[in-house]
Amino acid sequence: MNNKKSNVTIEKLSFANHDLLRNLCGEYDKNLKCIERMSSVTLKAWGDHISVSGQDHVNVRIIATLLNQLYLILERGWNINLSDIDHAYRIISEDVNFDLSKIFLDTVLISSQKKMITPKSISQKLYIEFMRNYDMIFSIGPAGTGKTYLAMAVAVSFLLG
Repeated sequence: MNNKKSNVTIEKLSFANHDLLRNLCGEYDKNLKCIERMSSVTLKAWGDHISVSGQDHVNVRIIATLLNQLYLILERGWNINLSDIDHAYRIISEDVNFDLSKIFLDTVLISSQKKMITPKSISQKLYIEFMRNYDMIFSIGPAGTGKTYLAMAVAVSFLLG
């Protein structure tokens, strides 16, 4: 539902599962406060609803999409933390139509403890897909972007799998 009053766009979101909504909001609404700090919107949670309001209708749409997709990821068993919200926000800000579950639910399992490693960006997701589908991949980029770490994780998962 979209309401416009004095150039403020309000998007009201409803969520069926109150427990999942509580996880989405975070303890003492810390996840919602984090999202408010990253964007120029105001979030208010009540009952099974969250309202997203702001001056920029595009930003309101981005945050509404972000919340809906994070909720769907929670439904599929993922636990969301603050770094996940930061990664998700950057991805959705870049492409509001991108399906976050393709990133968060794509895991590479390694080691005897079954540690899960997930891509943190669209580029990392594509990199993992290419490694799964091609025999040889060339990857260039700045230090610290996960090239070696993800390559080793995929290699170990292939050896263990």
